[in-house]
Amino acid sequence: AAQPTATLEDLERLLQATRNSIGFNSVRDHALISFFWATGARRSEVAKMKVTDIDILQGTATLMATKNREPRGVSIESIATSMQRYLVFRDRHGDRAEEALWLGQ
Repeated sequence: AAQPTATLEDLERLLQATRNSIGFNSVRDHALISFFWATGARRSEVAKMKVTDIDILQGTATLMATKNREPRGVSIESIATSMQRYLVFRDRHGDRAEEALWLGQ
């Protein structure tokens, strides 16, 4: 059976729910949802990202854990504001010393 896919309306509802919040989880979730949408990356690629894989100034991210084991760059220019906001919140998080990009449960 075909997997259900999110519609643009579903995505907008998810982003709206996290857009104006100032809590760490909402800021992270907004950046994470935006990252998936903007890059088309796989869950496993995103889950294994490290802080050093993000280059805000260049507007790029490097996915190291790809299906073919070859790193690939993706543009994050369209979501740079969300990513920058997450990184600021991440720098204040108790687990900020972790190399993993995405903190939390």
